[in-house]
Amino acid sequence: MASVIGPWAAGEDFLADLKLTSTCWFYHAETGKRCLVVLNSNTDEAGAVKTMRGLGQKAAAALQTKKTPVAHFFIGTAIASGAAHFESSFHAANYEKTHRIESA
Repeated sequence: MASVIGPWAAGEDFLADLKLTSTCWFYHAETGKRCLVVLNSNTDEAGAVKTMRGLGQKAAAALQTKKTPVAHFFIGTAIASGAAHFESSFHAANYEKTHRIESA
């Protein structure tokens, strides 16, 4: 993670913010582009689907707040099984913008 985020990845404040809100904005170390990290801190498999759906909604809200028109998702292998739940929830929470882009 440090190679993408930069030296702030190990910083106490960055990690505390990420754990507190499950999301944190940063600027890519090489490209300087604004990025959003979404943290899945749930280790309970029974609640994994609900957690991934919640993270999808949270990511959509965060991107809407910054008026970000395009997003790319990089999903770790540890949570790949929940990626579909994340994506469907993201699109449902971001329906108007998703529909507008696909229709254009």
